[in-house]
Amino acid sequence: MLPFLHNQNCSIMAHISKGIVFTGSLANVSAYKMRGSDKIILRTKGGPSKKKIKHSPNFQNTRLLNAEFGGRATATKWIRKALRPLLPLADYNIAGPLNALLKPIQLMEHQRIWRAGNSINNGAAPVAGISVE
Repeated sequence: MLPFLHNQNCSIMAHISKGIVFTGSLANVSAYKMRGSDKIILRTKGGPSKKKIKHSPNFQNTRLLNAEFGGRATATKWIRKALRPLLPLADYNIAGPLNALLKPIQLMEHQRIWRAGNSINNGAAPVAGISVE
């Protein structure tokens, strides 16, 4: 390891331009191609485990963001099912743009729930994790 990277929390990435050409895993290295580049990119494996993300308090925000994305993905699935007869007319996969359109709607819903949860005696059901005291 390079001396100036000894105590840094970073991963080293490399490119293969000629010679050995492969994609996949080899020991502690992953090789893959990225859209928009004809080079093969190498990176070291790492990151938190599935168990750590699921249970560690340090990953509470990650769990929240994953749950929000899952909700949008489910809504996108149902919209795509409704549009199924029209999907052959699209030039590309419309799931990503649909998901992006749903994000502001989801944020408005979070704000509505937050206001309802913080209102005192408004008859709204309590929201888990929000104290009105």
